[in-house]
Amino acid sequence: MSVYAENIAIKHAESPQDFLRGRWSEWHLASVTAGRMRQLRQRVYCDTANQDGDDFHPSHAAVQGTKDGKMRSKLGAEYEWIVSPMNRYNPD
Repeated sequence: MSVYAENIAIKHAESPQDFLRGRWSEWHLASVTAGRMRQLRQRVYCDTANQDGDDFHPSHAAVQGTKDGKMRSKLGAEYEWIVSPMNRYNPD
């Protein structure tokens, strides 16, 4: 899973809009802390080499580990939208 490390993004003046350009313009962006991912036995590491040259970001990172249905539910339980989908269902 590709992610962006917020601390590195801030250092390089990258913003969420920088990550959602071109072929990624229809995507959305959510946040889960690296600490939480590590608690769930996911390996979080910088991964600048594994990206397209025309879409390079110094803050590019990766999360390695099994993401079966249970894991996705656990990760999804603690996310925060950074760039949310339009017209998403938001129960009271």
